[in-house]
Amino acid sequence: MKRITALALLWGLFVSTLYAGPVKLEEVPAKAKWIVHIDTEQALKGKAGEVVKLITDRPEVSSKLAALKVITSVNLMKDIYGITICGEGNPDKTGVVMVNGKFDPTKLTTILKASDTYTEKSYGKHMLLSWSEMKNGTQKNNYACFARDDLAILGPNTDVIKHTLDVLDGKEKNFLSQNTTTGIEESKNAFIMVAAANGLNELEGINPQAAVLKKIVNAYLSFEESDSDLLGTLKLEAENEETVINIKQMILGVQGMAMITAEQKPELAKIAQTIAVDSKGSNLTASIACPFEMIKKVIEREIQKKLNYQKAMNAETAAPAKAENF
Repeated sequence: MKRITALALLWGLFVSTLYAGPVKLEEVPAKAKWIVHIDTEQALKGKAGEVVKLITDRPEVSSKLAALKVITSVNLMKDIYGITICGEGNPDKTGVVMVNGKFDPTKLTTILKASDTYTEKSYGKHMLLSWSEMKNGTQKNNYACFARDDLAILGPNTDVIKHTLDVLDGKEKNFLSQNTTTGIEESKNAFIMVAAANGLNELEGINPQAAVLKKIVNAYLSFEESDSDLLGTLKLEAENEETVINIKQMILGVQGMAMITAEQKPELAKIAQTIAVDSKGSNLTASIACPFEMIKKVIEREIQKKLNYQKAMNAETAAPAKAENF
């Protein structure tokens, strides 16, 4: 039971990434080289909200959301206002998650204390929390802090949490202090935003197979609702024009491969047709559109496949029992 309640809290905080509000760059450390923000308050207003409801209205999902509310008093559909994830490099080592919402820190901390591995340590006016769990046969340590009644911080170690707390307390500079433009500030309609703020080419821990990332200075990716489509936009600045040409060719190559499989995968080909790429010097802009109706059909189809599979498995389980009774 102790392990279940701790896992329930952790699951709730991370699943809350689906229900976010406006980005707060004044809470992001100045050292952050990448930022991810998800705003489904914006998404739930339109077609994207209909897609989300296809999933959350399923009994197996709605029951879990209801159970989580009973355990934590957090309603994921209403109580999470915003989430921002950022870091200086490798997410596993520097990534910090900041969740703004309506919490009961005392109750949530009490749930964590049910874990045998729970510990706490004061840091100024704040309390650093930690606990561990087994994941794939390996013990994983978790760290968190309720910086305010409406702000929870999670990270891979106490150092990144301490630094974020110092930013919030005005002891360290925040992202706005360096006047760096990420694109996030201008995308008021986007509900998913990813920005490499200070240079992808400076990040450590990038997969060697993704060497092209080391040649990109800045990049911005967003998804927003445009009429009846989900519109994705990519903007990037590379070290030189040659890198941009290579990236453009890669994108067009993926488009071509998708078009070749039009008979087998017509939906993929239809989406590929919407890809548009434009470049000038060391800058590139690309966009792609996917009809929400297509997304809904794919999700509904996958849900039906799952139901059919479950029915088949139930039938196989019931068959031997009938034969034995006969």
